[in-house]
Amino acid sequence: MVYLDGANDLDPYAQANLAAMEAVGSTANVTVLVQYKGDSGSATSAVRYRVDKGSLVKVADLGNINMASGDTVRDFVSFGITNYPADHFALVLWDHGEGWKPGVAYASNIRSILTDWVSNGNKSPELANYYVAQGIQAAETATGKTLDIIGTDACIMATIEAVYEFRNLAGFFVSSQDLVQANGWDYQNLLTRLTQNPAMTPQQLAANMVESYKNYVVSQGYSNQTISALRLGAGIEAVASAVDALGSSLKAKLDTPSTRDATLSLLTTARAQVQPFDLYVDVGTYVDLYQLSQLLEGPGTTIQSAIQNITVDEYHGSARPGAHGISIVFFDLPTLYNTSTILNYSIYDPDYINLNNTRQVPITFLDAFLSWPHLLDTYYTLQYPDMYAKLQQWPAQ
Repeated sequence: MVYLDGANDLDPYAQANLAAMEAVGSTANVTVLVQYKGDSGSATSAVRYRVDKGSLVKVADLGNINMASGDTVRDFVSFGITNYPADHFALVLWDHGEGWKPGVAYASNIRSILTDWVSNGNKSPELANYYVAQGIQAAETATGKTLDIIGTDACIMATIEAVYEFRNLAGFFVSSQDLVQANGWDYQNLLTRLTQNPAMTPQQLAANMVESYKNYVVSQGYSNQTISALRLGAGIEAVASAVDALGSSLKAKLDTPSTRDATLSLLTTARAQVQPFDLYVDVGTYVDLYQLSQLLEGPGTTIQSAIQNITVDEYHGSARPGAHGISIVFFDLPTLYNTSTILNYSIYDPDYINLNNTRQVPITFLDAFLSWPHLLDTYYTLQYPDMYAKLQQWPAQ
């Protein structure tokens, strides 16, 4: 099932991807189901297709519905599971992705994946992961079936904050730590792999998603692309718990005068050296979690072991040598401050470090594991007090 949300400036690529799927199409053992909406003319009507080789078979015309809606996701997943029974189900969410927070181009506190400019206005913000996950959960509850794979053909969705939101909704999560080049996944190659070997397991298909994308971006000469297949469930819980323990340990050291200066230096040096992602839109926000643990704790830590345990397959280009498959938010305050000064509005979103728990939209990872935002708040207060105070008060555009 491909949720092809082209109701924005990505529509030309959505149409190209639809054609790539059509080049392979469904078989006796594989059904390819797409819900597509574009950005102009008749394309603004959302349509469900069964993709056959050489043709698109319309199975439902839904009109101009909002694709940036958890309810719309729910209806599509429920429809697919109910009307096309299968041994295994995979859902690909195709659109803009913002991981946790929005970028400069979409200054807003709403975040994450799926945007519909036709229904919600030009450059409307992405739908929060929380609502997307709610929609999938409702579909699984209604049908009694659980997805085997959730894939996001979208930018910067391989963050612990996003992955944790989907932890109980599928067996595997396939996504990118960095921006995804505009052409997206190679659906002709991916569907060829699946239709030629329809008996592959969900884990094998998740790995093939990684390998297919890797082969495509390498052939196109990209060096900054990433993609990973991660095991959900208890493994993600273990990663999150390990991050919580690290945050608690480091905050205790910041709270202790005898260890404060060394810990401030350790955090500042680690943030300067760790592999960053999205150097163009969400600047100064995401870093590789595995490498961050190495820099803060040394080798062989609980975080590193937990990440290794959930990693099915992972690829990163030579321009992202420190990538290991999953990221975390660790704001680089000087970068955010300097960029905000140039733009004359703040690109820092204080909703992440919201210690009063007054968010309009839940962020399950932060609500469940408080030590990470508490650590960042303490670190910024001690290391960058003036910048931190101004960024908290300076309104976004």
